Amino acid sequence: MEFKKIRDIKECRKLWDKFSPKESVWDIWEMAYSFHKGYDAEPLFILGIEGGKEIGILHLEKGIEEGEAFFDFFGGDYQERVRFYIKDKRLVNKFLAQAPDDTFLTYIDPSEKDFVDGIEEDQPAYSLDLERFDYNLDSYFSSFNKKHRKNLRYDLRQLEKLDYKLVWNVKEHLSRISELNILRFKEESNFNDPKFSKSFKLLIDAAEKLGILHMLSIKIGKNIEASQIALFYNNIYYVLTGGSNSGIKNLGKLLIIEHIKNAIRLKAKKIDFMSTESGWKKLWNLDETMLYRFDK
Repeated sequence: MEFKKIRDIKECRKLWDKFSPKESVWDIWEMAYSFHKGYDAEPLFILGIEGGKEIGILHLEKGIEEGEAFFDFFGGDYQERVRFYIKDKRLVNKFLAQAPDDTFLTYIDPSEKDFVDGIEEDQPAYSLDLERFDYNLDSYFSSFNKKHRKNLRYDLRQLEKLDYKLVWNVKEHLSRISELNILRFKEESNFNDPKFSKSFKLLIDAAEKLGILHMLSIKIGKNIEASQIALFYNNIYYVLTGGSNSGIKNLGKLLIIEHIKNAIRLKAKKIDFMSTESGWKKLWNLDETMLYRFDK
């Protein structure tokens, strides 16, 4: 077996199209490329060749953090449940042996863990299996304890008094998401990084063109008081980043419920709420799936 290092972005795109299974939203070139370009990273694809045939790629990129170079999956560490684009997974370790030092691969899908020497637990991702609840919101709510159901219904009734309106797919509301997210999380907000904001601008532009964007905003009076980005691809509904006015209670709950309703309407098999636990995901009885990491 021989390996080649590919750094030309056009050649990387061709290899991606050849080997990506295109099962997850992060298997779509445009989604990963949004973060790659937003962070001004450099592509590094390691192509494996055996018997004259191309058998897979280790899709990496070179980034810079605090002046130090490191290598991650192409598209960076926002994407999750990442898999190796290698036909025979028994060869994954041989590909990884070709990776540069300071390679840090995060949020690896659990289906890959048995093929990687030295793999470690990262953190859990959270999801909701809509098929298990027969696409019925009340059936899902019945999994909550009585107190939680009562409190949630009360909170929603209080919000109805505000006469809010739901607004879909207004891309310009990304700036409001950034503003609200920074106001709430202050220095911990990812939107303090201009490269993160640029990446999401590229992502929602690409998602709109692909017809997979489901960006929800809540308007009260003349103001957008909450907004969140979601994507729907291959029967999975991905709920990504958002922001809400912390001065109006329970807007975050309303966003989540309306996304669940939308996913039910679309007949999504599952909603992927990703890995960050912000205090509500365990309370909402979401399924946990451990993701993995590899450090070289």
